[in-house]
Amino acid sequence: PADAVVVAWRQELRGRTLTAVATSPTPPTAGQPFELTLEISTVRAAAANRARLQLHYFRDHSTVHSSVHELAASSVFTVTILNPRSGKHHVELEILDGERLLDVAKTDLTVAP
Repeated sequence: PADAVVVAWRQELRGRTLTAVATSPTPPTAGQPFELTLEISTVRAAAANRARLQLHYFRDHSTVHSSVHELAASSVFTVTILNPRSGKHHVELEILDGERLLDVAKTDLTVAP
């Protein structure tokens, strides 16, 4: 269909009580901004009201992106990663009650040169 969402990259994230899917409509490429959409499909912690997304560069653990999102009726949010470096990145999705950490789900993302 004409309105179908194109997904070039997809990865599942799992924590103890959390399941989410990260997708991007374009392959992550070094130096090129790309959108990363997170859809939280399962949160067993009733108190969860915020999500923090962080990307860290694998080699030096520097923070490439960090953002906090309110979890309302929809548990889907999209961020733009502005200037990724080539190589592996750690993706961490934290579920919070205010500032209290409830769970963490992780995966890796490789950015093409």
